[in-house]
Amino acid sequence: MAARLPVLSLRWRAIGFLLVVSATFVAGSHLLQRAIVQPEFAALESRQADADLARAVEAIGRESQVLANTAQDYGAWDDTYRFVADENAEYVESNLVPETLANLGVDAMVIARSDGEVVWGRRLDDSGELVPDAELIAALVARANGLVGHAAATSKVHGVLATPAGLLLVGSAAITNSAQDAPVRGSVVFARPLDADEVAAIGERTRVALSISPFDAPRASAASADHAGSTPHGDVGDERHWHDPSSAAVLRSFAPLNDVNGKPALLVKTEMQREPTQRAAAAARLSMLCGVAGGLVMMLVMWWALARWLVRPLERVTAHAGRVGAEGGASASERLGLTTRDEIGILAREFDAMVERLERSRAELIAVAHQAGRAEVASAVLHDVGNVLNSVAVAASVANETLARSEVGSLRRATDLLEQHAGDVAAYLSQDAQGRHLVPFLAELATQLESEQHTLSRELKTLSAAVEHIAALVRAQNQNSSPQAVLEQLDPSVLIEQALQLCAQSFERHAISVQRQIESGPPVWLDRHRALQVLGNLLRNADHAIRETRRGSGTLRIALRRTREEAGGWIELAVGDDGIGIAQSELARIFARGYSTREGGQGIGLHYAANLAREMGGELRAESAGPGRGACFTLRIPAQQRTSG
Repeated sequence: MAARLPVLSLRWRAIGFLLVVSATFVAGSHLLQRAIVQPEFAALESRQADADLARAVEAIGRESQVLANTAQDYGAWDDTYRFVADENAEYVESNLVPETLANLGVDAMVIARSDGEVVWGRRLDDSGELVPDAELIAALVARANGLVGHAAATSKVHGVLATPAGLLLVGSAAITNSAQDAPVRGSVVFARPLDADEVAAIGERTRVALSISPFDAPRASAASADHAGSTPHGDVGDERHWHDPSSAAVLRSFAPLNDVNGKPALLVKTEMQREPTQRAAAAARLSMLCGVAGGLVMMLVMWWALARWLVRPLERVTAHAGRVGAEGGASASERLGLTTRDEIGILAREFDAMVERLERSRAELIAVAHQAGRAEVASAVLHDVGNVLNSVAVAASVANETLARSEVGSLRRATDLLEQHAGDVAAYLSQDAQGRHLVPFLAELATQLESEQHTLSRELKTLSAAVEHIAALVRAQNQNSSPQAVLEQLDPSVLIEQALQLCAQSFERHAISVQRQIESGPPVWLDRHRALQVLGNLLRNADHAIRETRRGSGTLRIALRRTREEAGGWIELAVGDDGIGIAQSELARIFARGYSTREGGQGIGLHYAANLAREMGGELRAESAGPGRGACFTLRIPAQQRTSG
């Protein structure tokens, strides 16, 4: 006896499965956070830092542009235009006073001619007085800076300038008349220190934690190499910028800013609290905890559901099946009695029904033994039929050989010769050397063909006699081999669902939806296996009909109708589809053996289904509105028959 394999309990399999599902759920959630959510928060943080940096750089540029616009207003003033020419003291006393610079928000002002000669230049000191500052003035009017020497009346320059006095915001414009149509006489230059107070004011206006420092090329290059820059979402200018993510709390961003000469003059730095990534990290931790908790809860709930609806009922069914197998049967009182409407309930009821059928089978075994003698008769019939078939095979072989050696081809050659000499047949037959032999040849050929005809006629008579003999043998045993119906009392809707279940995978794969129209009623007596065979055949045909439309989807309708007539009750099971349809000329022979409307079909299924319907005392009908308009097949069978005994 073979050794029994160890049994792995369904309960432990289910527990192991739930553990794997829960662990997979938690791991998947964590990986999702790490691979998608947190990188998205980091990208959002980077974009926000880029935007802050862009606002800071833009704000510095706007401040210098304001200085240039103010310089343009002064430069396009007729009094300033005359002052450059005559240097009148009245202009100085009226306009070049500390209050003017204070009101304009500038700390230094220079009026210079086009050649760079300073006409007037001062700066405000800490006490608010205008004082000369030769070093500062020289830096502002240096040709290399481009703040003086404007060629066009509308020309102006603004930006940042590094001077010995520190970083300055500067703006300059050309000096011309108010109409801006006179020759340029010089430049007006305004400057304001870009000191800590100015940077703090810019940071307050832009709401950005901002700081600046003189540009250090080696340090900036090393920092940018360590922290590769990303393309900003804001306008940070053409210079390379980068982020320093080394701190978990603060994200620092850097961008160099060029001076009016186009050379890096200062390094702008912004700082942003890393709330997005901190929140993402916190959310990831919370998600992990929630995933673990959710996985545990899900596992417990699923285990409770599986144990109640699957594991315990299956254990009960398994234990009962073991008892039935060990005892060789069960008494009428030993039943599972499960009333649930799920698959396990169906299995339990089918098992109880099987036990009942086993009990009935014991009583029927004696009757079956009486039928065993019929098998011997059938063996004798088969032996006789086999002998007759030998005769059939010999006759068929002789007929085939006779046809293979037939001289019909010689007759064709003779007629060809006569057709070739159709105009002089008499001369050809009497004078031509070949023609004189044609008539004797035809006589011999006729004799040969008569012999072949006689042989074939004899063999065909032999075949006919053999076939008639076989038919007689079959008719003699027909009543012994007629199939007997096995009726069961059941709900036809259950039969429909069983048939649909057999085709469910194909329907799902080919996007075929099923519409049910079920008329309720009491159970009836039906031949379940035959009816299931017919329904399965009709459903598969509807599946093929819909797929041949090549639409990619379709609809199948199945209906259950109950009718009542004087002769008794009837059940009608209709299967309709929106497939390729059937031509009216083909409906009359759709159930003929060997006839099929489907390419590659063998024409057996519907023929067999129609025969089964007649064996059940009913009929199978086909209807269609024509090609492309679908079809409907209706199985009509009696519903009140009962088994004898």
